[in-house]
Amino acid sequence: MKTFILLLSAINAVACYKTVVLIHGVLSDASHMIDMKGIIEKHHPGTNIVLLKLYPEIESFVPLPRQLRFWSEKLKPIMLNNPDGIHLICHSQGGLICLGIIEQFKDHNVHTLITLSSPLSGQFGVPAEMVQFIPWLNGTREALSKYMYTVIAQDTFAISNYWKDPREEYLHFYESYASYLPLIENNPRCKKVIHEEAIERKKNFLKLENLVLIGGPQDEVIKPWQSSLFGFFDSDLKVVDMANQTMFIEDWFGLRTLYERGKVYLFTIPNVRHEEWHGDENVFEIAMKKFLV
Repeated sequence: MKTFILLLSAINAVACYKTVVLIHGVLSDASHMIDMKGIIEKHHPGTNIVLLKLYPEIESFVPLPRQLRFWSEKLKPIMLNNPDGIHLICHSQGGLICLGIIEQFKDHNVHTLITLSSPLSGQFGVPAEMVQFIPWLNGTREALSKYMYTVIAQDTFAISNYWKDPREEYLHFYESYASYLPLIENNPRCKKVIHEEAIERKKNFLKLENLVLIGGPQDEVIKPWQSSLFGFFDSDLKVVDMANQTMFIEDWFGLRTLYERGKVYLFTIPNVRHEEWHGDENVFEIAMKKFLV
């Protein structure tokens, strides 16, 4: 009888784990998330884990509004097949895609969104590995802004869709021409934001049970690294944390409301480089394990 009870307990423990979906970042592919899959299976055996295969490597440069459509199509049947809900773990640029997916689905059942070093508040600086694929990005961030907000850049390179130059003379161009981040932020100064759609995005975002934000100072790709925690530069290029960002104070898309509900968790973890987040078991144990149930 004792053995039978223990067996039932083990079965119930496995059954309680929600499906976990892994979404890779820029210049990456689904195979890069296999190490995260292995860590989850080690700590939560029996978990159904899905590695979405879409926009690998250089294809990840495809503009995010276009990517969002196809990532959403991939994820929708997974949500339908898991009525008890799913968890999303999204690395790097994938975090912005996941945020967009959640905001556009009114019947999404994402329980927990975990972002691993994602440029959630934008990017102001070019990662070195991008330059080898796009040589013209090899310049100062200040000089690049005049190109990032052109129609051709917005229609060609994903990074331009969330490139945010905080200097006063460029902020208007970001709000007017960046075709992704200002929309999912519900930035009221962005002419592309339609009021009724912004209300829906906020409502959908607030269906999240947990939002887990993970980043750290040794990440060499996200600039500033605090963007992974919804911090960013002010107009003087000094980093301002999430709580003092206008989008948080004015609660543009629901982040402040979710935070005040006690459902936003911020983890700053040192000594982790950008491509190490999804394979670092210490990161998993500190910031992820308890949410993946």
